[in-house]
Amino acid sequence: EVPRFGAVNQDKFDYNLRAGWISLVANRWLSIRLEFISNIMLFMTALLAVLTYVASNPPDSQSAGAHSSVKAGLAGLALSYAPGLTDTLNFMLRQLTSVEAMMVSVERLLQYASLDFEESTEPRDDAPPAWPHMGAITFEAVSMRYREDLPLVLDCMDLTIQGHEKIGIVGRTGAGKSSVLVCLFRLTELSSGRITIDGVDISKLRLSDLRSRLSIIPQDPVLFTGSLRYNLDPFDHNSDATLWATLEQCKMADAVRAYSEGLSHPIEERGANLSMGQRQLICMARALLRNASVLVLDEATASVDLETDEIIQQTLREKLTHATVLTIAHRLDTIMHCDRVVVMHEGAVAECGPPHELKSTPGTRFAELWEHTEAAH
Repeated sequence: EVPRFGAVNQDKFDYNLRAGWISLVANRWLSIRLEFISNIMLFMTALLAVLTYVASNPPDSQSAGAHSSVKAGLAGLALSYAPGLTDTLNFMLRQLTSVEAMMVSVERLLQYASLDFEESTEPRDDAPPAWPHMGAITFEAVSMRYREDLPLVLDCMDLTIQGHEKIGIVGRTGAGKSSVLVCLFRLTELSSGRITIDGVDISKLRLSDLRSRLSIIPQDPVLFTGSLRYNLDPFDHNSDATLWATLEQCKMADAVRAYSEGLSHPIEERGANLSMGQRQLICMARALLRNASVLVLDEATASVDLETDEIIQQTLREKLTHATVLTIAHRLDTIMHCDRVVVMHEGAVAECGPPHELKSTPGTRFAELWEHTEAAH
């Protein structure tokens, strides 16, 4: 860990030096211009003193200087104080800049302080020990908006999903596909309606209980700095033999064996030393190890190559027969193996049925989406 922390410290030190250098250059730029402004003010002060003296003492005046509105002492005092304006202006501008920069932190603190608590203070029920077992999900008149001043993104959505069923969720941009995931994980509370899993209202459960019983494979794979073993099983619930068996299922075992450290192979932040396909397969292996009854794929294959996509689809078909799988898809070919496809439109379920049946039925929204996809390619 010492070399890694040293490298991280060096990177942060370099970033700090870059910012310090830019600040130094900006200060020199400011100093030159403030000096220029100060010299202009000094010149204008001297010029005004001379012009005032000349205006109050015409050349033909018999008593030159006797009635001057500018005393010599005052003119000298003004000229002596004018150069000091540079330091004053410099100080004022630096203080204003510092206050402006610091107020960003104050603004963020106020914003965070005004956020609603994610977990309600109301007492919550404990999830049953073996919950969920079947993974049957019901959306009952579900409506949701992201903020009070925004329109509904889900509007009275009704959907019943049987246990162990494989569901594909599709729709045009803004139709509400990802909002289904948001509601299921309670990232935002519902405006009305309710969602039940195996008959349990998820709004009555603690967030930690709910989210620990569900699995998700996001579009952007989430990996952490540490060993491959830590990324697969952060809480050490499984043996190495189980980890290797899961890697075999995800077709990642050969790649891991090629590493000299094996399961101890170091993973960089966000998996920077792995390909996109490898990162997604590791997330798949992590989901398999959790053995959850409900798995959500949020466009998980949108950024991977066709070979990795096929591995993921094959694993879903063969290894997750016991789980309810919700696949939010952009590529329609990835959900043709599903039991049913849900077509979202304006925050509600527009169509629901077997994918091949909807595809072959003229005039359906799914058929239109399929034709649009083929035309785009």
